[in-house]
Amino acid sequence: MTTHIDRAVIGAVGATVTEPLLTVKEVARILSVPVKRVYELGIPAVRLSTRSLRWRMSDVQQWIEGKIKR
Repeated sequence: MTTHIDRAVIGAVGATVTEPLLTVKEVARILSVPVKRVYELGIPAVRLSTRSLRWRMSDVQQWIEGKIKR
């Protein structure tokens, strides 16, 4: 559910939120790897600030699909 403040921020940047962003710990848990390894994998990330990255679940899933050997 989007709050009043969230809607104002979204409207200000002209974007919509389509999926929640994952933290490095969440991505590491999904992939069953150490947190440090997530940074080394090259999965596209969203930079929120100079010291803050987040990952879209769709990007993580796409990265996984690209690693499947057929």
